[in-house]
Order: sequence, then structure tokens, then C-alpha cells
Amino acid sequence: MKRPILSKKTFFQIIFLIFLIGIYFLFFGLPWKSITHKKQFEVYLEDKYQIDFKLKKMDYDFMHRTYLTYAYPVS
Repeated sequence: MKRPILSKKTFFQIIFLIFLIGIYFLFFGLPWKSITHKKQFEVYLEDKYQIDFKLKKMDYDFMHRTYLTYAYPVS
């Protein structure tokens, strides 16, 4: 009799872990996308206003499914 590659317990643990990761991404966004948007936003502000900006932490808005941050000029 062959043994299955994954036991039922391991299979359900993997499915549960994937489910939890999906829920995390749904509420907090993708970590690499947040970093990318932060860099793009900083470049956009510096190109538009010709001054340096400091950005605070990039947050994900679950309700509108967008990223947001606060920026202020560096003096």
C-alpha cells in the first residue's frame, strides 16, 4: 500500500495557512506593493514640486483598496 505524499492533516494545515495569508493580504495589502508605491509617490512629488519630501509609513485602506501616506517637505 502506498503512502500519500501529504497526510490529510498536513494538507488541511497548508490550506488553512494559505487562507490566513490571503486574509492578511486582503486587510493589509501586499508588502512589496506598498514599498513600490511609496518609492513611486516620492519620485512623483519630487519631480512635480522640485523639493525633497519625507514620507511617513505607507498604509493600506481596506475599504477603498488603495494605499495612502502622508508627505511633508524636508527643510
